[in-house]
Formats: sequence, C-alpha cells, structure tokens
Amino acid sequence: MEARLSKWSFINVSEAGRSVMIRNVTNSISVHHMSSFKIQDSTISKINSVQQQFWGNKKNNKGKHFIAWRDVNKSKEEGGLGFRDLEVFNRALLAKFSWKLCTDDTSIYVRSLRAKYFPNGLVFNTSEHPKFTWSWRSISSELQFVNKYSLRSVGDGKKILIWKYRWIEGLDSPPIPKASATHYQDFTFVVQLYDTNKGGWNISLLSTSFDPATLTLILKISIHHNLEDRLVWSLERNGCFSVK
Repeated sequence: MEARLSKWSFINVSEAGRSVMIRNVTNSISVHHMSSFKIQDSTISKINSVQQQFWGNKKNNKGKHFIAWRDVNKSKEEGGLGFRDLEVFNRALLAKFSWKLCTDDTSIYVRSLRAKYFPNGLVFNTSEHPKFTWSWRSISSELQFVNKYSLRSVGDGKKILIWKYRWIEGLDSPPIPKASATHYQDFTFVVQLYDTNKGGWNISLLSTSFDPATLTLILKISIHHNLEDRLVWSLERNGCFSVK
C-alpha cells in the first residue's frame, strides 16, 4: 500500500479526491486477507498511519492532527468521512465467513472445514488446538459472536438440537430442562416435541420438560413443517448477516 501511494503525486490531489481514494482503494486492498485472517494490531496501525499520512497531505506523519483518526473513520451520519475502521472491518469479514460456515451447505470449501474441525456438526462447540491453522483460528474466533446474535428458526425441527442450540426467542442461551424433568435426555431434536397427530406442539410433553415461562415462549413459535430449520441473524429484519 505504501509503495502504491508513493507513486501518486498526492500533493496536487484535493482533499475530496484523497478521501475517495482512501474509501475506494486503500480501504479495499487488504479485504482478501482480512476475509480469512485476523490482521495483527501492529499491521493495522501501520496501514492506518500510511492512510493518515496520505489523507493529511504530508510527506511524513509528523505534525499535529487536529481530528482524531477514529473520528475520521466514523460514518458521514456521525460526522466522519466514512473511512473504514480496519480492526472492526476485519472482525466483520471474519464473522461473515463464520456465518457462511454455519449456513452454507453447498460450498465445497465450507464442507471440507466442517469435516475437519467439527464433524459432529456442533460448530459453536469447537475447541482450540495448537495445531489448528491461523486461518481457522481467525475465523473461529468470531463464532461466539455469531452465536450470540443468531437464532435457529423452527421449520420441520429435524436439525435443531433442543438442549444445545438457541432456538427460543426471548432466551439468550439454549433452554434447560426444569428441575423435575426426568426423561428429557430421551429427546434430542425439536421435531420430537411436535404432536404428530395435531401437527402442533406436544403440550403435555413440553409441560413435563420446561418451566412455565419457557413453555409460554415455545408456544408462541409457529411450526412450518414444509420448511427446513435455518439460522437467522437477529439484528437484521431479513435474518441474513451482511457487511456494509
């Protein structure tokens, strides 16, 4: 990046022109690497320093900067210039890959990672290992962030693990059986909680397995037998994770 910027005679480029170059060129150079690797703080600081030097129209990075770079990185609506906070952007791209890891069943690359790192299908329960690659450790570092703000949408109930997945809206974690429940371990998937005759929830079974508050939340969930279960991003109306 520094070599590329050094070729531009930025002394004669207006401030607006330098801003456009940073937003559309320098902010995008490292996107490919940031999508698969967590960039070290020292590297991000160096990139920020080069961009700040270029935007400030200085041949070196000395002298006073009357506006903090973190303020320049804010969106235009917040009074900044819309430059990317590279540390946050790096995390967002890794989280996007983590999301794909949880939702994409067609990608050969995703399927190969699943087979290698969590063959049991429990992506949010993966453990660390010193032999894991830096790429995998970078991607998996955002899995808990994805887990925190995602929710399993109930369809046919065949893929949702009752006691391991977060699938009840209103709970911040997977449900736990009530203290008096005795045979809850016999039920693994949500589909086992359905009433096969009426097509709805098996209320008598739910009453013996969950406390009244959790039972009320479950009964609010609509069952869609013709749809597959899916993971939805709770911070977006369309349920999809995106990096803007």
